[in-house]
Amino acid sequence: MKKYEIGQNRFVVVKNHKDSSTISIVENGTTKSAEFPFARWECLTRVYIPLIEEAVKQLEAGVEVSYRQHIGGKWYVSVTTGYACVDLREFYWHTLLGEKPTKRGIALRIHEWKKLVEILPEIQKHNPALGKTATCWDLLDHNNPEVVKNCVECNPFQFETG
Repeated sequence: MKKYEIGQNRFVVVKNHKDSSTISIVENGTTKSAEFPFARWECLTRVYIPLIEEAVKQLEAGVEVSYRQHIGGKWYVSVTTGYACVDLREFYWHTLLGEKPTKRGIALRIHEWKKLVEILPEIQKHNPALGKTATCWDLLDHNNPEVVKNCVECNPFQFETG
């Protein structure tokens, strides 16, 4: 297990296991955390970080921001005017209201988010398996709508919405 500090009492924790390696963002002493399998972390860092960074820049410039992105499984990231943070949060399916946030997640202050982005190369360097982790996009034909519909990483509420 390797820990990287991103803020006061907040860390990125890499756990390498034979079958299921994970990266967690945690606040020690609380239940605030977000845990990602390597494949989901790959999607987050490979695709969404530039988009999140753009939303953060707009937020800092005083531009109205309402960014929300599904990042895999039941997890979403959001950056919203009025909240100086990048929120990584798990959602659940409510029968009447649709997707709703859970308490499981963590809202990173802007300086913590920037520190996370800054240390990504170091995390990659110490965990070479990250760059070799296949995502669902790598393994499945996501040009086929039927495949995407049945991919639980891309469509986690598929059985709950029908």
